[in-house]
Amino acid sequence: MKKIRKILIYIFAILYIPSNLYAEQGESNYLELSQEAIEITEELRCLVCESQNVLESNSNFSKDIKLFIHNELNNNKTKDQIINQIHSKYGDSVLLRPPLQKNTILLWFSPLIIFSLILFYIIRRIRRGLF
Repeated sequence: MKKIRKILIYIFAILYIPSNLYAEQGESNYLELSQEAIEITEELRCLVCESQNVLESNSNFSKDIKLFIHNELNNNKTKDQIINQIHSKYGDSVLLRPPLQKNTILLWFSPLIIFSLILFYIIRRIRRGLF
């Protein structure tokens, strides 16, 4: 029984230690991003994760984008060039702040329109004494 326990402990140690080393290596890569790369990754949405930017995400997609940004910055590309390149490849869904366009104007202003209609309805009901 003791031999089995020792064997299991060795197997666990063999499997556990490399996984921790890999996790620590991933964290160090996260800290090595330049300030400009951090600014870029904060503006991009992870397409795999929900409501996370690329900087905070640990998905493979985010890791690939971080590596791409790092390489492009080393090739002397500007922040706008990199964001435009990623935007052209993945579309508006990759931007945390999508641009205001003709086809999205209703989406941007619908909360204001709905709020105004509700406020108008409440004021009208108050004036008639129905509230």
